[in-house]
Amino acid sequence: MKLSSIDSIPHLWYSKVMSKLIYVPGEGGLRKGLVFIGEAPGATEEALQKPFVGQAGEVLDRYLKYVGITRSDIYITNVVKVRPEDNRTPTDEEIATWRVPLLKELTALERYGESFSIVTLGLTAAKAMLGEDIEKMGQVSGAIQYGCLDYKIVCTYHPAYILRSPDAFNEVKKDLDIVSKLMLQ
Repeated sequence: MKLSSIDSIPHLWYSKVMSKLIYVPGEGGLRKGLVFIGEAPGATEEALQKPFVGQAGEVLDRYLKYVGITRSDIYITNVVKVRPEDNRTPTDEEIATWRVPLLKELTALERYGESFSIVTLGLTAAKAMLGEDIEKMGQVSGAIQYGCLDYKIVCTYHPAYILRSPDAFNEVKKDLDIVSKLMLQ
């Protein structure tokens, strides 16, 4: 399943960057009732127009293997659908601008009749889904959260963080154990 539409691109972005815009849509299925949400595409994702296919995608595959699922079992998307300049973290303004299309994307997934829980990957996605000013992942990881539209949300560290701090995978495992329990519900 691929949900992509030029109509969902916020007009602010459309007018500023359309000449160089490369939209990276979400993709996947809902067989395990999970939607994974990252922050924004990187260079590899932009080139291939697919979410999480670079180095961080390899770490995401480790996350999925840990809970016994594959990419075809889940839907993967990003809060921001275009790569920010200089591969920087999206600003609060960008998160707010792209939050509406993200919520429309999630609503469209609901129309397929499948209920799902959300796994946010990193602080940007956690902020977008919880609608809160969160300063550190430790504030929201390790428990089921309830955010916008009453989704069950598990917030964990972005795979790129694991590339920089491999020992943090032990913290991620605690979050993934919660994800495993959600799949059984």
